[in-house]
Amino acid sequence: MGERRWGGCDTEKAGGLQDMIEAVEWQWRADEVAIMKSLRHPNIVLFMGAVTQPPNLSIVTEYLSRGSLYRLLRKTDAKEILDERRRLNMAFDVAKGMNYLHKRNPPIVHRDLKSPNLLVDKKYTVKVVAAVGFKGRRLEIPRDVNPQAAAIIESCWANEPWKRPSFASIMESLKPLIKLPSIQPVCTEMSRVT
Repeated sequence: MGERRWGGCDTEKAGGLQDMIEAVEWQWRADEVAIMKSLRHPNIVLFMGAVTQPPNLSIVTEYLSRGSLYRLLRKTDAKEILDERRRLNMAFDVAKGMNYLHKRNPPIVHRDLKSPNLLVDKKYTVKVVAAVGFKGRRLEIPRDVNPQAAAIIESCWANEPWKRPSFASIMESLKPLIKLPSIQPVCTEMSRVT
């Protein structure tokens, strides 16, 4: 490593810094693996194993055939596939998974709850990817979302954490919405019999 001067200070070439970054990243991964190994809930992605040898550090989880909720929401036929009742059930799945994480001792704080970190199985059950991450920006709530569901979402965005509802509270708020009868389109065309 070559010594240099910058801004009147002695510096060292970044090779040592890269080693330190890799060590910190490895420790973060090891901590994440330890947490994931202990989690067992139907709405948390199941940890299967880990590759612990650099440079191929990776986590192996169960396979969820429908992929991320983010991808599912952007399909052209999303409105037909994800009717209101299914969306509310999916929100309830997320609340159950997050409630499980928050009720652990010590509680697990996700820090990056967003649709790319929610995976969907073949039965449209949503599972939370229990990984620590960074805050992202909020998306706009679509106009066609049930106003009661929109109010729940907005309450979760309170700046002060103590003003946000618990996931147990969210589950209670979603229950009556899930039980509401879905408005189904009525077919008005009748086939002709000749």
